[in-house]
Amino acid sequence: MKMNSASGKQLLQLFQVVAKRPFLQQSFRTATYIVERKYPAPLAKIHKYPSLRRRHQVFNTVQDKNPTPYVRPLMNVLLTEYVENVGQPGECVEIWAKTGRELILKHKAVYPTPENKEKYRDATALNIMNYSSRYVKNTMDILSKLILFITMNKDVPWTLEPWHVRVAFRKAHIIVPDHAITLPKNPIKGPDLTLNGKEFYVTVTINKTEQVIVRSRIVHWTSKVEERLPWVPFPFKKPAPLLFEEDKVIEAQLPAIEPLKMNEDELEDFIAKMKLKSQGKILVKKIL
Repeated sequence: MKMNSASGKQLLQLFQVVAKRPFLQQSFRTATYIVERKYPAPLAKIHKYPSLRRRHQVFNTVQDKNPTPYVRPLMNVLLTEYVENVGQPGECVEIWAKTGRELILKHKAVYPTPENKEKYRDATALNIMNYSSRYVKNTMDILSKLILFITMNKDVPWTLEPWHVRVAFRKAHIIVPDHAITLPKNPIKGPDLTLNGKEFYVTVTINKTEQVIVRSRIVHWTSKVEERLPWVPFPFKKPAPLLFEEDKVIEAQLPAIEPLKMNEDELEDFIAKMKLKSQGKILVKKIL
């Protein structure tokens, strides 16, 4: 079968594109070993192949010429200030050498010499900001940007308690005990549809030390499908009116809510699709 030059070039380009794919590079990775037969093969006669048995196909590895996998070098540094997800000031940690050198250049760490250990032994005496854990700063950033939707019953009377907030946090995949939750001073009672969607603030205490304010909103819910409130798309992307006017000072301290990155046409299409999906669920429930 003959192949013209054009088709040959196209085939070569196809092979070049396929060869660049990472999964093929991994599957066709070459390896080099020097081996020897465990059982020596007999000599062959002239102009004939040697008669090999199964035992002659057993080999012992003499030398492995494959490069050893790269392992990132580590180094010990003494932190001079809090570094998020790394450690506390005065703590000696083992991290990647590149990261450790960057921290030393930024004056966030020093080499763990006896003099430096003695100098940074007591971080509070040096007026260095300290957290109760290396992960507290990241946790506080996540909670300060969170909008917590607390689902409350539309038919049964209730008063908001810490366990309601704990369940709402659990739905958001965050575990918070009751004793770490501080509710507003004014009690919140319902059912009251005027409270629906309005914003108030609860305080979460981390490790009995740090405190962070979390946006919270009441959402009324009922098991009667026909009496449920209309669905609101992307409520966490929209600012809400305050439940208590005295919370304006707290609102100014929290990070701004990120606006919705969707134009009106895309939003209308999304709402129409979700309405069709919800109508299908209602019909299925009625049939069952």
